[in-house]
Amino acid sequence: MTSRGLSPSPVPSLRSAESSGGCLSDDALARANEELHIMNRLLPITAATLAATSALALDTTTYAALLQKYARGGKVNYAALKEKDSPALDRLYLGLADEKRADLAFWINAYNIIVLREATRAFPVKEVWAINKNFFKVKHPVAARQLSLDEIEHDIIIKEFRDPRIHFGVNCGSASCPILAPEPFTPDNLDAKLDENARQFINDDANVGLDATRGVLRLSKLFEWSAADFGPFEKYLAKYLTPERLRMLQSRRWKIEYVPYDWSLNALK
Repeated sequence: MTSRGLSPSPVPSLRSAESSGGCLSDDALARANEELHIMNRLLPITAATLAATSALALDTTTYAALLQKYARGGKVNYAALKEKDSPALDRLYLGLADEKRADLAFWINAYNIIVLREATRAFPVKEVWAINKNFFKVKHPVAARQLSLDEIEHDIIIKEFRDPRIHFGVNCGSASCPILAPEPFTPDNLDAKLDENARQFINDDANVGLDATRGVLRLSKLFEWSAADFGPFEKYLAKYLTPERLRMLQSRRWKIEYVPYDWSLNALK
């Protein structure tokens, strides 16, 4: 975020009064000197305040506006975002560097903003791997550190916060990834939104499919990659499945198959 410069209120000028042939009374002269003295004391404070408030940090208002404008049903209108709001997205990305609130909501937002920005810059690529073969290992300035997407996800989000639902919060920019949330995560909405994202992902047949004819439970590769975080699948899925799908899950034993992951960019067609 940027701060506008502040101009101090004008102070009576002794030089202008003298050059215009006017004269100042003793009281006026005393008042002018006092105002100058006060201004000299305030200017360093004002400068310090402006420096502090102008420091870049995560601007959730701008992020929310960009999501509302360009994210629809888990897809992103990268073409329009690149054409119209690349500077705003760049400022949002740069603001991650000086963020001090290292809570879970921030880290999920940071991950998603980095992916959004890099995919937008590289658009019209077909998939995130086309941006860079080491896409998830490239370093980015986040919270006064240099971190890759892999480090943010695995070393911070997963290791420090230990909540399996985060897998439904981070968005890697791919078609098979859990959808990009349509609004920023905040400490206040985090719990509800992670539950909402988990419920939406798990009740999508593309991610959790129950093939009764074959007796096969078809799961997203996400569950295979992060099996240690979820624990027994059927127990975890039971928390979020609709009543009808839960009854079906519990009606028999299932053979598990994993669905191939679609890495194509989650771009709005």
